[in-house]
Parts: sequence; structure tokens; C-alpha cells
Amino acid sequence: MIKRKRKEIKRIGGYWWVSEDLGLDMKIIKPGVPKNILTQRQAIDTKTPRTLIYTSLDDAISVQSMGERKLTGMTLGVYKFYLPPDEGITPELRQCPYRDTLDGEEVWLYRPWMCEKIADIKIGPEIEKRPWKYGNPSHAGSAVIKTHLSRYSWTEILPEWDKKGKTKKL
Repeated sequence: MIKRKRKEIKRIGGYWWVSEDLGLDMKIIKPGVPKNILTQRQAIDTKTPRTLIYTSLDDAISVQSMGERKLTGMTLGVYKFYLPPDEGITPELRQCPYRDTLDGEEVWLYRPWMCEKIADIKIGPEIEKRPWKYGNPSHAGSAVIKTHLSRYSWTEILPEWDKKGKTKKL
């Protein structure tokens, strides 16, 4: 495993990533095939390992809820990736059919990269559903499937002693 010191991270462009794993600060994240409704139904690439990162924290949270998954009450770790602009690619609409429902941009990373933990958040109630669809009706036996991305409220988890929110990072 590659270990780097915090000062070696290049702060060129910030991208968000969230995970149920709260202990990944300064760890190398290896790309994998996303486990979501699109790969389970083979509607998108199921072979290319990739890490999905976002220019919007709310987008990173929303994509976690894909496929009717409820996030309310969960605690997620918020991580930030810093990478040069030429490191990731922006997927096409056929590769990311929910792209138009995002506030920002989804970027795919194909190689391992180090992330920095920013904070933990507690996910609140769902506040919005953004509809999108996938599938190709022009292929025999294929249908267009309508679904949605959920938007959630969230709050940063602060230390017990911090009643005034002086340690907020988000």
C-alpha cells in the first residue's frame, strides 16, 4: 500500500466522494465496477473499474441512493479528491443516464487515487426526487425504465464539545 503525507496532496481541483466506510482518510481508493441499479441490470458498462467522484457534494450523496435505496439516518464519510484536470473523464449520457439530474458533474477515475477525509455527515429526510430514465426502446426486448435520484438533507457531525459549530468543515 502506498503511503503519502498530507502535505503531498495537490489541491488542484476538488471533487467529492462519499462512503459508508468512515475510516478512509489518506487511503488509496482503488477503482471498481459500481454496484448500483444500472450495473445490476447491465444497462451500463459492467467491466471497467472506476471511481465515481462529483463536483457537488449533494450529487455524491444522491447517487448513493440510486435504485430506491433509502439513506435517511445513515452516517457517511465525506472525502475529497484533489487531482489534475486531465486525470478523470466526464462520462457521456449513455454511460451516465442520470447526468442531467445532477447539479454538477460526475467524473470517472480509472486508477487508484488518494482521498482526504473532510467530515462525517448524518443523512436527514429525503427532500426531493429528480426523475430520470434509462434503457433503449429501439433494441428488441428493451424498455425505457423510469426512476429517480433522491436529494437528502444532511448535517455535519461535530464533536460533542463543539456546541457553536466552530469545527465545521463543510
